[in-house]
Amino acid sequence: MSPCPPFQDLNALVDGALPREEELALRRHLDDCPACRGWVNGMDALKQAVGRAYGGNVASPALQRAVRASLPKRRHWWWAGVVAGPFLLASGAFL
Repeated sequence: MSPCPPFQDLNALVDGALPREEELALRRHLDDCPACRGWVNGMDALKQAVGRAYGGNVASPALQRAVRASLPKRRHWWWAGVVAGPFLLASGAFL
């Protein structure tokens, strides 16, 4: 049996946040490890119970605004292609 993974990985499995290869490896581990399998089953049951009790996994509008405000601002680079594209094409025509 492989060594038990960190709890963060088990929680990521429950949340569906692991890349496919890591998920498959972790599921193989769960086949052989009753302790980790019990943890995952318990966390999955807890997640479902909270979802039923609170109407799903939807954050309040205030929390959504607070989270969005705390994220770094994304830079939109699409405009650079729009502006530079015609100039690159024009300069290529002169070569």
